[in-house]
Amino acid sequence: MRSLSLYVTFFIFCSSVAIGQIVIEPPINYTPFDNVLRQIVVFNTDLPARGYVQFGEVELNRYSSISTEGTNHQLVLYGLKPSTTYQYQVAAFDSLGESISAIEEFTTLPLPTDIITPQEVTINDAETGFYSVQLENIQNKQTNIIDRDGDIVWYDEVSVPGSPCTGYFWTTQKTFLYLYEDCQTLREKSLEGTVLREVTFPDSFYLHHEFILNDAGNILALVATARTIDKSSIGGSANALVVGDGIVEMDWDGNILSYWSAFDHLDPYSNDYANSSFWDQYLGVESEDWLHANGLSFDLDGHYLLSVRNLNQILKIHRETGEILWSFGMGGNFTFDSMENVFLAQHACTATGPNRYLLFDNLGVMGQSRSLEFELSNQDLTATTLASYGDQVTVFTPVVGNALRLLNGHTTTVFGQLGRIVEETTNGEIVWDMNYGQFTYRAYHQVDLNPVAPDIILLDSVICLEEGDPLSAPFYLATTHPGGFFSGDAVVDGLFDPSLAGNMPQEITYHYGPFTLTTSVDFDQMPEVPVILQQGDLLTTSQGNRWQWYLDGEAIPGAVSNTYLATTLGTYTVASLSEGGCPTFSEPIEVILLSNQELTPVDSNCVLFPNPAINELYIRWDYPIKEMLILNSQGQLVQAINGQSRKQF
Repeated sequence: MRSLSLYVTFFIFCSSVAIGQIVIEPPINYTPFDNVLRQIVVFNTDLPARGYVQFGEVELNRYSSISTEGTNHQLVLYGLKPSTTYQYQVAAFDSLGESISAIEEFTTLPLPTDIITPQEVTINDAETGFYSVQLENIQNKQTNIIDRDGDIVWYDEVSVPGSPCTGYFWTTQKTFLYLYEDCQTLREKSLEGTVLREVTFPDSFYLHHEFILNDAGNILALVATARTIDKSSIGGSANALVVGDGIVEMDWDGNILSYWSAFDHLDPYSNDYANSSFWDQYLGVESEDWLHANGLSFDLDGHYLLSVRNLNQILKIHRETGEILWSFGMGGNFTFDSMENVFLAQHACTATGPNRYLLFDNLGVMGQSRSLEFELSNQDLTATTLASYGDQVTVFTPVVGNALRLLNGHTTTVFGQLGRIVEETTNGEIVWDMNYGQFTYRAYHQVDLNPVAPDIILLDSVICLEEGDPLSAPFYLATTHPGGFFSGDAVVDGLFDPSLAGNMPQEITYHYGPFTLTTSVDFDQMPEVPVILQQGDLLTTSQGNRWQWYLDGEAIPGAVSNTYLATTLGTYTVASLSEGGCPTFSEPIEVILLSNQELTPVDSNCVLFPNPAINELYIRWDYPIKEMLILNSQGQLVQAINGQSRKQF
């Protein structure tokens, strides 16, 4: 007998090694008309299968996404250099194994003349990786990806509204978010060029600067709204049109889940930007850009970090209550360790560790732009400067730009207005310096451009055996990504054969395209059948060391002790669990609750204290009882009292 058991979540990458019987027809490839840095590969299989493509210039070290099961397949290759020859190979797999085609090749076309390339790149290390940029001050708005050598390997010409409604963002799934044609429509697009999702915000919200995804997959966006405010008391207009910023959480169905407005937490009379023209295009020349929020991210504890340029401050905002937890910057809650490290008109603050923050300092009191990293002390309210980056290149960019902390520990400073991107080590050594020579809103970094690895989980990680039963017949192990195949000493024709394992743990490998999961399948003895004893509403079992209670066939959350106090009419069972999670179920028992019977209310004459109790509990009652059960918060029986009255325990 077998059952579902513990999840195994570790996975690794490698090429598939098993050979199946699928026949792959010779593939064909072509360049789509709208993008010369993509290649379409089409192939057929004689049997229903899934497929993918391995490709590369010298080694086949890149791979495509995985096709859906079928006999006709079409896959997109991307991340290609222009005017470059690539080799590729098609692989198709099912539950029995994998087949591969002969190696083919193709040569990409030159870049279109309107795609702008970097002017100069200096490399001082052997690192790899890719940077994406968005060029906006040109006729055809471009989002480009550049490799370490400075070659464009991906581009997308999109219709974006431009300033003030500007911005784009790469997700952890290597998709990118961008505004499409107006300030309300947000799209998500894949590297393959497919629009995955689109949603429209209400007309009163103007998206700008930052839109990201939270841990629930919802959109978190900076939005601008306008309110008419009487500012005559401070010498302004009696009908001032003040533009304030907010944070909107919205799902992809267009439902607004939360909204934080600066008007509810900050004073619109605190500063005067009546002459700012930032929102004139949409709201008219009389509009005042009060705060000019320009960056939104998450702190390590999940609360929001909001960069407010016109206040020269970073605000930490409680994500549920909206309370401003602290402000950091000029006039904020923290004292700088040196006036030379005060930042001005900053962009893009991100958390780099507990109470540690990296930001791009646009104006800088030293007369040049730079990246700064601080550590904040919530005890003495001081800001200690940990590092300064970008100082060596003497570049000044009063608007846009950002600072990045890479996975390898390097720090990248993006001087957006001039299109200069500088990457430094922790010792301040410049290892990559690119001059794009074009207005660049921001840059983001990708380690590679391969599809994101799926979270493959083996569900049948434990084989459950009953006492004296022979080993079960061969069967297919279950995973969260069905369609791949298994290999290992106890695997024959894709099936796990327990008789070959001999009750010993077996290492097996699951192959799902270019991704593999290597783990162990164990055997465990199923426990004895548990028996339920009933005392009123209290259900008890004694067999085993681990349990799970069920009501009408559904597991009761948290009911994992050997006792359970029934609170609902129904059919109850309990499972005794082995160490490996193998369940043995009891016979069902029907429970009719005593609370549904007519009883004389006497609880008003019962006194107990303290409540809750830890070590001692005092109970006094003034009426005869037949039975009293004392249970802890987990429903476990502490003591039963019978046939007593006026008792203290």
